[in-house]
Amino acid sequence: SDFLEFCKKSIETRQCAYYEGTKQENGKPTIAAEQVVAELSALGPQHSEGIIRSCTKVGLCPYYTAELLAKKANVLIGDYFHLLHPNIREAFLKKLDTDLSRCIIILDEAHNVPQRARDLLSTNLTLFMVERALAEAGKFGWKKAAEMLAVIRSVVEGCIDGMEASQELLDKDALCKEMEKYHPYENFIEALKEAADDIREKQKLSFCGSIASFLEAWKGQDHGFSRILQRFESSKGISWELRYDCLDPTLITKQIMGQAYAVICMSGTLLPTEMYADLLGCEGAMQVQYPSPFPKENRLSLIIPETTTRFLKRSREEYEKIGRKSAQLINCIPGNVLIFFPSYDLRSQVFPYLHEHARKRLLVEKQGMTKEEKLSLLNDFKKLKSEGAALIAVATGSF
Repeated sequence: SDFLEFCKKSIETRQCAYYEGTKQENGKPTIAAEQVVAELSALGPQHSEGIIRSCTKVGLCPYYTAELLAKKANVLIGDYFHLLHPNIREAFLKKLDTDLSRCIIILDEAHNVPQRARDLLSTNLTLFMVERALAEAGKFGWKKAAEMLAVIRSVVEGCIDGMEASQELLDKDALCKEMEKYHPYENFIEALKEAADDIREKQKLSFCGSIASFLEAWKGQDHGFSRILQRFESSKGISWELRYDCLDPTLITKQIMGQAYAVICMSGTLLPTEMYADLLGCEGAMQVQYPSPFPKENRLSLIIPETTTRFLKRSREEYEKIGRKSAQLINCIPGNVLIFFPSYDLRSQVFPYLHEHARKRLLVEKQGMTKEEKLSLLNDFKKLKSEGAALIAVATGSF
């Protein structure tokens, strides 16, 4: 959201060279943009990274160039965000000169959609954010914003003092009334927004802006939401978090399901389908399950009861046992082997013993790998299929 505000301001003040190279004052594409769009269209389907490279070479904005390309496209592949976020969806479809009634939407890995929908409508405020915002306000001389932030911190800490449990539901008006003992509620938002606009011009990011957005959201609707105050111990003492949590994903998804020409929700883990239909607001939806396309005779499932990854049983001896057993499997299975661990931590504990006893080359998935690094690792794995290798990965990771 901070980048969006920074981008918007840069365009309004005509300070973004990339946007200036892509769009004219009347909003129509420049000659350079039209030329790049024609070249990219001739190449066929484009990945975002290819568009970024092409645009960077000639000083165009990849986002707005992709937008021009999208108008000509029959199929778009993107993140859920473009359709799930109500404001983004409206702007996105308007730029494409279309509406939901003309869209066939395929939601892949649809079991993730309910949580993503809830996350989009949820927001939080932490003591860390307030402290960082206070530092910002002090650094750039925003005394009024600093005063407002000090009040917010004091009010929330006052609420914490009266808490009996570590987490409690908080009434919307209770917080607002406490703050309004010092200033009108809207004044807090205005002061923080004003400071944020100035701070973003200097460092592109502003915690003051994030807090202003939270205060606006806090005044939102009650139905389908909860307001929670949580107190917890940190390395620096007592800390806290305020949350405005969305509990009902249909507040976002029902409109999409009801207005789109068609919606297909698919996933390998979408059972029970009745539950997901209810969670997503798919009234009267067809629910279909398909069997595995792989012949049963090609599958051999074995369970080895000699090892366990249960947390209470974890020990150096158990890690060594898992490593030895995994190495035995790697050594006796012809060709390539994929080994998945429940977590990166467990993988790290077992790996030294696995490495000691395995006779094939081991390729390791690491946390934070870039897309290029993942593809490179996968290609190396494929090249080793004749001699055989083992890709050591994590069940929640990329492979």
